[in-house]
Amino acid sequence: MKKNLLITSILVLFSSAFSLYAQCDERQKVIVSDNLILNPSFEQGNVEINSSQKYFGNCSDDNALQAPEFYSVPFSGGTPFDCNRFWNPDLKASEGERFMISDFPVSNLNVDLWCQKLEVKPNSEYEFNGDFRNVLNPIYNDADPVIQVEVRTNNEDVGIILTSKEQVSLEENNDWAQLRGEFNTASNTEIKICIQNATIGHNGNDIAFDNFSLFQYECDTSVDPEPEDTSGTDFYDCDEVINGSKAAIVNGSFEEGNFFLFEDGSINVDQSQIDGWSRAAYDRNIQITDSGHNGVQAYEGDTYSQVNAISNSSIYQDIATMPGDILLYSFAHRGSEGVDQIAVFFGTPKPNGQEPDPSELYNTYATDSDRWVVYQGKYEVPAGQTTTRFSLGALRSSNGNLRNGNLLDAVTVQSVDASCDNPMKGNVEICENGIDDDNDGLIDADDPDCSTSGGNNGGLESNGRLAEKIFQRSLERRIEPSKVKNSKSEMIRRERTATY
Repeated sequence: MKKNLLITSILVLFSSAFSLYAQCDERQKVIVSDNLILNPSFEQGNVEINSSQKYFGNCSDDNALQAPEFYSVPFSGGTPFDCNRFWNPDLKASEGERFMISDFPVSNLNVDLWCQKLEVKPNSEYEFNGDFRNVLNPIYNDADPVIQVEVRTNNEDVGIILTSKEQVSLEENNDWAQLRGEFNTASNTEIKICIQNATIGHNGNDIAFDNFSLFQYECDTSVDPEPEDTSGTDFYDCDEVINGSKAAIVNGSFEEGNFFLFEDGSINVDQSQIDGWSRAAYDRNIQITDSGHNGVQAYEGDTYSQVNAISNSSIYQDIATMPGDILLYSFAHRGSEGVDQIAVFFGTPKPNGQEPDPSELYNTYATDSDRWVVYQGKYEVPAGQTTTRFSLGALRSSNGNLRNGNLLDAVTVQSVDASCDNPMKGNVEICENGIDDDNDGLIDADDPDCSTSGGNNGGLESNGRLAEKIFQRSLERRIEPSKVKNSKSEMIRRERTATY
């Protein structure tokens, strides 16, 4: 089983229909309300719980196993084990004496496991906190549960304010983990806040909830924020989260997530089961293939992906950027049955189900099925773009069916200013710095990397002429794949930059 690793950064997602929460430093945040959640630590038992699941009991005198699509409100002190012998026998509440345990549905995503309707003040900032824990006994080593918290209103949905896998991995035998999300109420005076399953329960994906809170807060700007450390060096995690987005592509080799993959096998998994990546299509499926499947070895690591899964749709990641950033990108591409063609898009985030705008097409690359070829390029972030969506989509499959083809591996995208390991440094010309960055004897505008023809906002042509030159040059000057980190939270020493 592929297991998520611990990430301690906080990620908060917002609907574009709502304003972002105030950029409030923790030292400036002032709580101005009581806790709005009713029965927040479940001390009153099965009270104020609005759930699409069925209530099982309190685990004090039940002989049957709690089944998927049921929930219980047990007591601390070992009795939760009475509900299900597959649970950890040492479970205790994180606050008080009681807590809630949900068995995930086995076939449906986004089921309301717990909800409450609450009155709120309009145009105000709110913060939700909750404690969560995987309750499965670690001897079973099953898939880890993933939850999301959604806020709804009568007028407009705020949307998903947090997803657990972006903050922490809920692995067996780990202690309680606190998750947090923030949102603005806009014009609404009533909300419905819900916890949903973002993965399907393989054997229930049992998870415990406790110690919920929802507070209104304001920013006291008279308090100085935490001063930034400008001492010159610190430690930088390539999974750092900045304003809700990671600072670099993660899981570029499609190794990490909650999925089961047989040796030499290939599966389609929901995007919630693969770390980092999302799919624009509503089917949300991403194909993961084991190295050696149909005789194709992964370019890097043990797995690779196929851009064309069930449908012809792009896959993407959103990364935090600063206007003027130079982003370096690279990826390994291979045809499936012959020459396949892949497209690279750079642009802004889109609503679910929306493909990149045609104007965001940045370059195209075509590769035969007899080898992997690593392609590389650069992109300058335009004014006002603080989150950049990097997308990869299929333009052509050799068999004519855009529902399969275009093998993909070893994807990297990050700012040229970042100092974490990047094989592209020294391989792509950075324009207007007066340096021959890629050591090909051509500087700045004289280098094809800096061509502005083709109408692509200063990027590479997508009409085939320059792309063919770069294709040939890539064959002669392949780059080494990025270093595979043993841990997603591996820290890399670097100099602090204005970008990060």
